[in-house]
Amino acid sequence: FTASSVTESGGLNDAISAAPNGGKEATGYNGDKSNSLSNRDLTMRGYRAEIALSELVVALGQCDILLGQGMRGQLGAPAPAQIQILQSVKEINGMFDELINTLPEKIKG
Repeated sequence: FTASSVTESGGLNDAISAAPNGGKEATGYNGDKSNSLSNRDLTMRGYRAEIALSELVVALGQCDILLGQGMRGQLGAPAPAQIQILQSVKEINGMFDELINTLPEKIKG
């Protein structure tokens, strides 16, 4: 089963059916079936964590700009500025919780 078999056979379904075990059971590099699912799961969690972290960094940057504008008085009166900043901080808190939830509790070495 190779990438070329996907293009030569005419589709992904044909390539999966040509794969060992019909593509239903993935194996690791050494044919180890026990770690293949957890490795794939960790890879997906890593991808989701990377996306969540990127979104969190963007939101923190936006909040930084908002705080600077509030301190310079560019957001108007202090009370509405505080409300805007508080909303931004609440969104950041939710994004941080989402990031923490995507990380595995324990990584086995």
